[in-house]
Amino acid sequence: GEDYIPSMEVDANAFATLATVDANLIDSMIGEMPMMSTHVDTFFAIKAKEGKGADVEKALKAYREFMITTQITYPMNEAKVQASKVVREGDYVFFVMLGAFDERSEVTEAQALEFAKEQNDIGVQAIKSFFK
Repeated sequence: GEDYIPSMEVDANAFATLATVDANLIDSMIGEMPMMSTHVDTFFAIKAKEGKGADVEKALKAYREFMITTQITYPMNEAKVQASKVVREGDYVFFVMLGAFDERSEVTEAQALEFAKEQNDIGVQAIKSFFK
């Protein structure tokens, strides 16, 4: 809905460089990121080549770990980065870092993380609903 911020398409070549996922593992993909660097909202949906879902999942988990531990982000985005998830359904693998911006000014880190997790889970549940 209105809280979906990614607006710049990421093609397979840029994705392979960004997330260090071997392009030979990918059958098809859709990726979107924000155009403005002040936002981190990102969505990747990958259809891995047959039997390669676990390999793509491993690479996306490494990308997520890089985002959490190494990538420098604005303090306002730290909770959203930590709340990101990699979701796998067979050979379909998703990286989900989405949700509304927490506009509260007086929150603890734990409260900010809980809000980000709840927001991100909206996208995760939408994905899972396609595989029921």
